[in-house]
Amino acid sequence: MAQRKGRPGMTSRGDTAGLEATRAFLDGLKEELMQEISAGAAVGTIITRSEPAPKSDPLPQGLIWWTGSRGGELNCTFFVGGQAEAWKAFGCGGESSDPAEDGAARFGRCLEKTFERRLGPSTLEGIFGWGQPPESFSATLVLSLLSEGSAPWELHCCFSPELQDALRRDEAPHRAQSAMDPGTPKPPPIGISPVALDLLMDIEVPVRVSFGRTRVRMGELLSMSVGGMIELDQELGDYVDVLVNNCVVARGEVVAVDGNYGVRIIDATPGGRRLLGGS
Repeated sequence: MAQRKGRPGMTSRGDTAGLEATRAFLDGLKEELMQEISAGAAVGTIITRSEPAPKSDPLPQGLIWWTGSRGGELNCTFFVGGQAEAWKAFGCGGESSDPAEDGAARFGRCLEKTFERRLGPSTLEGIFGWGQPPESFSATLVLSLLSEGSAPWELHCCFSPELQDALRRDEAPHRAQSAMDPGTPKPPPIGISPVALDLLMDIEVPVRVSFGRTRVRMGELLSMSVGGMIELDQELGDYVDVLVNNCVVARGEVVAVDGNYGVRIIDATPGGRRLLGGS
């Protein structure tokens, strides 16, 4: 099984931009998947997205891998790995007698739509199917499917370096277009009726701000004393992440407000834009 290559965390602006692009891409894919699952009458089912894991982490063993490549661009590949039961869970509400195949087919349809939305239409068909684990990749995030009365099922999503580069190049025009069209109608939340949404408005949710993260060996941790320093994976001046339910909804800069710390929102993820009223 291939392991992640490179050093832990983000160490450059280029890495940061690439990870932001992969977050945005996976948020779009998550919404496409959720739309299909909601249409399949899977009541009480939601999908969440993790933050990128450190590059030095090994991939879990024993995963069944599926790959999808953008039409005509074999190196522009998206890898998804999960246990058999996870694939079955993501195939819930499918039409065949094999839920795992339904899960793979669902990823193919949703990935094609997300490719087209983020990178534009392709003149050639994409290549999708069961495959091998990635030998090299630039980022890994996890999609977790949560259903009432069952444990969460996880699929590990890896981006080839070529795909991350393509998404990074595409991210700037997307942001520029969003700034030019502030009056673009906001899409309604997928799978939630207006009445149900009104009932959610008074619910309090924990909001967390992440300045960064890192991993250290237990020996290093035990040897630390007062005055010791822990180096995080973000550079000075990088934006901080605003998280709700462990999902990033926005990014911003730290400010002082009446003697307290605050965060000025600079950008929002696709899901976060709906929560923040399109800001």
